[in-house]
Amino acid sequence: MVKRLLYFRTVVTFFVVALTVMLSGCQLTPQTEQAPQTAAIAPVEPQPEIAPEPPEPTLEELYLWHHLRAGFALSEQSHPSIDKERTRYLRHKDVLAEIDERAGDYLAIIMAELESNELPLEIAMLPFVESGFDPYAYSHGGAVGLWQFMPATGKRFGLTNTWWFDGRRDIYLSTQAAIDYLQYLNKMFDGDWMLALAAYNSGEGRVKRAIRKNKRRGKATDFFSLSLPAETRAYVPRLLAITDIIRNAEQYKMALPERPNESNLVAIDVGNQIELAIVAELAGISLKQLADLNPGYNRWATAPTPSNVVLVPQQSQEKLQAGLAELPPEQRVSWQRYEIRNGDSLERIAKKHHTTVDVLMTANNLSNHLIRAGRHLMIPLGDEARLPPLRMDQQQPVKYQVQSGDSLWLIARSFNVKHQDIARWNGLSSNVLRPGQKLTVYTNEPQKQTRTVRYKVRNGDSLSLIAKRFDVSVNSLKRWNDLKSDFLKAGQSLKIQVQLTRS
Repeated sequence: MVKRLLYFRTVVTFFVVALTVMLSGCQLTPQTEQAPQTAAIAPVEPQPEIAPEPPEPTLEELYLWHHLRAGFALSEQSHPSIDKERTRYLRHKDVLAEIDERAGDYLAIIMAELESNELPLEIAMLPFVESGFDPYAYSHGGAVGLWQFMPATGKRFGLTNTWWFDGRRDIYLSTQAAIDYLQYLNKMFDGDWMLALAAYNSGEGRVKRAIRKNKRRGKATDFFSLSLPAETRAYVPRLLAITDIIRNAEQYKMALPERPNESNLVAIDVGNQIELAIVAELAGISLKQLADLNPGYNRWATAPTPSNVVLVPQQSQEKLQAGLAELPPEQRVSWQRYEIRNGDSLERIAKKHHTTVDVLMTANNLSNHLIRAGRHLMIPLGDEARLPPLRMDQQQPVKYQVQSGDSLWLIARSFNVKHQDIARWNGLSSNVLRPGQKLTVYTNEPQKQTRTVRYKVRNGDSLSLIAKRFDVSVNSLKRWNDLKSDFLKAGQSLKIQVQLTRS
């Protein structure tokens, strides 16, 4: 029994050893054979992620007028007065294109300021209703600029009006002032934009009185229920009418202008007084372009104040700022050193050098009008060649003396120029002229000399026949001869100013 057990253990041990050897051989052999195959397998590289294509830009992102429409926030109104104004606008199929041409780069500036102050973008069309986007627009009441600020209201909201500068005509500053005024009015009338706009046109006092009157009578106090001046009753509907056309342009079979949705202008503070010609040179633009963008400046230079803001094309910003940083202070304005002579006065010196007494006093730190012969004054070189920052490429200036009955429009027509240009060239802040006033006019028309001739009235003559014969106006004939009526008698002698063309 014992022998059998030993035999069995021996056999089992043999098989265990043999099995172990076989298994060890199986492990060694595959490693040797498969090693080349393992080395030949290339590592798997991660696949690059494919970025999703950016979405197509929307019309609001591409075009300024679509952006404008997307920012409309006033509730739509229905009223016969709006219908009337809308019908009037729709008679002109190109009305939106005309507005776009008038507004030009101004529109983007206005929209940006409105958006930054969270105002409805319908208000961007207010300058169209007010002035047709004309910064030189004047009203009979004395309102000036895109936003038609009266002198007192402009001053109240920080717009200065000096010999050098009229803030009411400045695009950037007048827009900021208009926004401040509109926000003030909107708050006054508890968020009612219709009443705020009415007050912008006719004054807050008038609108408040109309509201109180309706309350006493138990009537509604919304805009259309108030008794307001005819101008104001048409003013608000005009804004609502033109914005309705923009909002529903497709319905009226009109296309919104495809002006790119970007602002091409930037406001730069050029610091203290500097000649506009130097600013234009540093910015790399023409003087005329600079003047068109900055209609607030009346003279050849900015005001003698620590801060002066100009609008320039965005691509000129870096060049202008770099140039200003390198410009020596003494080269910002050209000056003339003038020796005071016996008999001189500040008034006489100012007139001789086409400047004002205030400018001389400021430039020379004078506290009174007393000057002494032998001493010197510093006078800015604002002569006629530099005076108008607009139309510098035209001929030498023509001096014109205002006659009784003249108006800016009539004078501009006679010289074939714009009345806005005459206002700019002469620093006028209103369209009121006085007889004897001297104006400087720049024109491409041949200059004319005038000779006064005598004409004896014949039988059958009339003022209209004589005027036609000498190519003058009836009003001029009456003015030259102090005639109170159209009645003439044979043998009467008339003075006629005949213009002799000089090429």
